[in-house]
Amino acid sequence: MVVALVLFSELTKAWLLYLGLIFLFMVMYAPGGLASLIMMNLRVAAFGKLRRLWASYLALAGTALTMLAGGGALVEMIYHTQLNEALGPELQFIGVTLNSQGIDAWFGASFLLLVGIGLFEVARRQFSFEWDETQEEIEKEIKRRELL
Repeated sequence: MVVALVLFSELTKAWLLYLGLIFLFMVMYAPGGLASLIMMNLRVAAFGKLRRLWASYLALAGTALTMLAGGGALVEMIYHTQLNEALGPELQFIGVTLNSQGIDAWFGASFLLLVGIGLFEVARRQFSFEWDETQEEIEKEIKRRELL
């Protein structure tokens, strides 16, 4: 983990912001940590229900990456404008050259962020519905097994 943080700190000056956001979201949405997320999914897999959730997982991952790309581009342009303006207006972000003084880069990053947020919410609602159905089926199966 420490090696990953050191490598990440070499990629961006905003690494502490990203680390803080990761910590915040983990506390808010996965207070048991990654282990609790794995254990919840192992339960679903043990009952053979994980296959029905794969499409939702892919939708969540794709929309989250879209949202993170837009948000990351905005953060990197803000940091570049504040800290590295003497190096010129251009910066590299995940293999793309962005011009921090051009309105098109700001508009594109904002658009990507907003579209990602909207699509993530749609995917999250669908996943939540499927997850709840899956949990109900598992509970019914557990009660059925107890009666045998």
